[in-house]
Amino acid sequence: MRVINSVLIAALGVVASLTATADNVTYDGYPAPGGNTFSAVSGSGSINAGGKTGQYGGFNSSAYTSLYWVVDTVAGAPYLGQSSTNTLSFDSSLSNLAGGVLVFDGSYSASTAFGSSAYFGELKVTVTDTSLNPLSLDAVSLHTGIAAADGGALNVTGPFDVNLQFLMGPNSGSLTDASTYYNGLHANGSLLSSVGGGFYSTPVPLPASAWLMLSGLVGAGLIARKRGEA
Repeated sequence: MRVINSVLIAALGVVASLTATADNVTYDGYPAPGGNTFSAVSGSGSINAGGKTGQYGGFNSSAYTSLYWVVDTVAGAPYLGQSSTNTLSFDSSLSNLAGGVLVFDGSYSASTAFGSSAYFGELKVTVTDTSLNPLSLDAVSLHTGIAAADGGALNVTGPFDVNLQFLMGPNSGSLTDASTYYNGLHANGSLLSSVGGGFYSTPVPLPASAWLMLSGLVGAGLIARKRGEA
């Protein structure tokens, strides 16, 4: 009887757990569950004029129920400057989630041949379909588990393009591509920049056979319990 009751409790616990986490997402990082492809589309670099565009595709939709792409701040916050500690933060006031645009920014100083120079750094992320039509992004608050610092999440339904453009300037109102501005400072050292994309997903539901097995365990436990009480 104790063994049957233990099985019953375990089965009910599994069911309760599945119900409680049905709307939550799991962090997958990169690549997406089931794999994906990535290829360069245009641009010579994210710090150069026009930025750099890459395309994600080749998704395996059987490996998840829902899939979301984000600027992956869990793996590492975007940074721009002479140090990887010069991280950029999501700016909701400059971003346009409905238009597929995320903006990350921050103010720092760079070492130059004449001392140091203050600068404003920005990362503009533009998400489109493969025909360059903007793709709407979700607020991360709509998906329990996505890092707030990611700013926005794309509900992946097929191939999509992402343009990454790092900008720099003396202030937020005067920006140009990062390489041009930084080289104009005659800086001592190299300009560092980094940003990556990652995925979150919701798992594939248990197959009907698994639910039948769980239901059978629950039913067997209840029947055994009634017999024991008779």
